[in-house]
Amino acid sequence: MTGLKKIKDIVVYKDENYNSFPNAIKMEDGTIMVGFRQAPDWQGRYNDVTHGDPSSIGVFVKSHDNGKTWDKKASLIQRHFYYGIQDPCLNYLSDGTILATFFMWKFTEKDKPVTDSAKPHFVNDNYDMEMMDAHTIRSNDGGLTWDEALCIEYEGKNGDRASARGNVVELDDGSILFGLPMYSQNMNERIIRIIKSFDKGKTWTKLNDIKKPYKCVMGEPNLFKTKSGKIACFIRTHIEHSNRNVYDDGNQDLSPMHISYSYDDGKNWTVPVSTRFCSPSPFQAIQLDSGNVLLSYGHRYTPYGINVVLLDGELDNIDSAEEFQVRDDGVNHDLGYTSSVQLDNGDILVTYYIFHKDDTRRYIGGTLLKEIN
Repeated sequence: MTGLKKIKDIVVYKDENYNSFPNAIKMEDGTIMVGFRQAPDWQGRYNDVTHGDPSSIGVFVKSHDNGKTWDKKASLIQRHFYYGIQDPCLNYLSDGTILATFFMWKFTEKDKPVTDSAKPHFVNDNYDMEMMDAHTIRSNDGGLTWDEALCIEYEGKNGDRASARGNVVELDDGSILFGLPMYSQNMNERIIRIIKSFDKGKTWTKLNDIKKPYKCVMGEPNLFKTKSGKIACFIRTHIEHSNRNVYDDGNQDLSPMHISYSYDDGKNWTVPVSTRFCSPSPFQAIQLDSGNVLLSYGHRYTPYGINVVLLDGELDNIDSAEEFQVRDDGVNHDLGYTSSVQLDNGDILVTYYIFHKDDTRRYIGGTLLKEIN
């Protein structure tokens, strides 16, 4: 088994805004494209940060030289007149189509809540957030133009809503699978739903639900297909506990990554099992040219930073693989949401969002790694 060597940290994109939740793809010509959420930085007014904002938009930047330089200005993926755009994730399909997924938030005054959830999500103690479901949008010209955003609909949805964070898996016949963290109508119950599309995310069919293990809240699934065709679903989880906060140091046991497998192109899934990698953060995996798999995630406990794991091609060593912390200069748990690509020169770029004590502006950062013998 090979190892990893860190080359350096880079800045992908930083300005006066709150930039977060990146997702990266490599296009056929080697261009790297990183999508992310951009919103105003309200720290000066509220002395706090929020992941919900009615003025948030989906944007992207590109690099044409293996990450050495990046666009100075972000380009638009999607904005909405009334709703905030959240978690734009990019997928580069085999025919060159860029498929982006995202979800949206709606906001109303606190005294006029729009949800009947037992635990309303108030922003800055003034506004109620309502999830406005998962959507898809496509580009056939490298991001210059995008088609109409479509809400993800399918038979059997029954009014349930979903966020969207993670990448699709493209099957040999060109169809795609996507994992949705589903919320019941009262927003109090969550499951992982696997759906399938034959038309690049315009229409969908429900395949199955991944079953919830014990008292565990599941969210932000990420799908990955091995070379043998086995599909893994990496799942962020929070184990429910009455008097312990999942984000507090010492409570790592409340946020173990779970993994579920499908051996029949997503029709059936194993019951998720807990792994030893713990963080209240989504997990992402990519296939490397060597045949190995790089798993990455934001480490939202002390020392705050970015962690990676080098796995074999079929994930068989997930219980024994060595974990590396490639960045440890974060300030608190507001970081991560990693997404990686392998560059044409063989280096690996891990993207994420992060900030530092001397400058609290959240920015899109990157760490360059090299696989070594």
